[in-house]
Amino acid sequence: PPSPIKRLSAGEPSQFHSCIINQQVMFKRFTSDDVSTSTNVKSSAQRGLRAAIEKLNPPLLADHLDALLPKLAGAGKGNTDILSQYKVMGSHITLYCRGPDAIPVFFQHRDGPVMPTLKLVHQFPRELFTHVVVDRGAIPYVLGGANIMCPGLTNVGGSLAPGVEDLPSPYMAHQSDGVDDFYDDTEYLPAGALVVVYAEGKKHALAVGTMKISANHVRTKNKGVAIEVAHFLGDGLYSSDSIN
Repeated sequence: PPSPIKRLSAGEPSQFHSCIINQQVMFKRFTSDDVSTSTNVKSSAQRGLRAAIEKLNPPLLADHLDALLPKLAGAGKGNTDILSQYKVMGSHITLYCRGPDAIPVFFQHRDGPVMPTLKLVHQFPRELFTHVVVDRGAIPYVLGGANIMCPGLTNVGGSLAPGVEDLPSPYMAHQSDGVDDFYDDTEYLPAGALVVVYAEGKKHALAVGTMKISANHVRTKNKGVAIEVAHFLGDGLYSSDSIN
C-alpha cells in the first residue's frame, strides 16, 4: 500500500529537503470540543510533573517552574490558580491546563515527554527549554505539519546546539560537568528527547516535538527524519486560547 508519508520531490532545491509531510501531528485539527471532562491534578502528581519537566530541560528552567505551573495543586480557599488535566478523545494525549479558564500549558502523549505548548514557550527566553534551530528553508514545511529531517538541522542556518560553538548542546553552555547527568545517558538529545524548534532568523519557536533519532545520529547519518513534530504554530492547539 502507498505510504501515508508524502516525500518531497527530488526535483526541489536541496535546501528544502529538510521535512516530510507528517499526517500524524497530534493537534493539526484539534478543537476544544475534542477533550473529555477535566479533573484537577493532585499534589503528588503535580510534583512528579514538575520533576519530569525539570529533567527534560536545561537547569535554568528550575528557577522558573513556579511561573510555568501553579504552586498549589488543589482548588478551594480562594485558590483559582489550579492545574487541571483533560484527555483528548480518540487519542492517548493528556492536556494540562492552568487556571479557571483552563489555558493549555503542557501536554503528554502516553508516557512520553511532557511538552510545553507554544504559547507558553513564547512567554519565556528560549534558553529555558531544550531547543534546536532549523534552517530558513524548513519554515513553510513545518508550518504545514511536516516532520523535520536531518538536513534541516545540519544545513547552514540550522543547529543542534544554538549559540554554542564546539559543544554538543546548549545545556553545556550552563554546566561545566557535561551532559551525562542531564538524561542519565552518554549522549545529548537521545531518541525520544523533547525539543522546542526555532527557525533561522526568527524570534519565536514554531514547533515542539521529539527526537526520532539521537543528535549524534543526525550529525553522522544526515538523512531521514530527525524530529517528529507534535505541535506547531497555527495548529488547533495553538488556536485554542482556553479549554471550555
